[in-house]
Amino acid sequence: MYTESKEQNLKNREKWEFTFKVKEVTTALDKRIEHHNSRLAWWENEMEQAEAGLVDKGFEYRERRDSRGEQLIVVGDPELANRVKECRDSVNRHKDKKHYFETWNRVLGSQLKRDSQSTLLLKYDDIKFFGL
Repeated sequence: MYTESKEQNLKNREKWEFTFKVKEVTTALDKRIEHHNSRLAWWENEMEQAEAGLVDKGFEYRERRDSRGEQLIVVGDPELANRVKECRDSVNRHKDKKHYFETWNRVLGSQLKRDSQSTLLLKYDDIKFFGL
């Protein structure tokens, strides 16, 4: 049931600020980076298997005869080709996210080196972004 108080809480969520130590944020970033490292390795393995399948059995060669002679027709397996594309897209997505979070980690890590007790004021979306 949707009530006016729930609507007010949603509005408050955009205004509320929470204090986190930079160390807490970098620890959360380490977990996000590890997640993307793990997913990247998994998708790279899947891509290797899909590419091998495409090479091994993804193409079928058929001969077609007509009045002019024989033609060689190459028929590809669209499912295997789509799997390779899905794997490549996922590998690229996880590489990009890993790089993005590593950049944040370096920035906040340099702040942590300057002041080991430094804090950040974060809003709801920031907390969600950093995985806190």
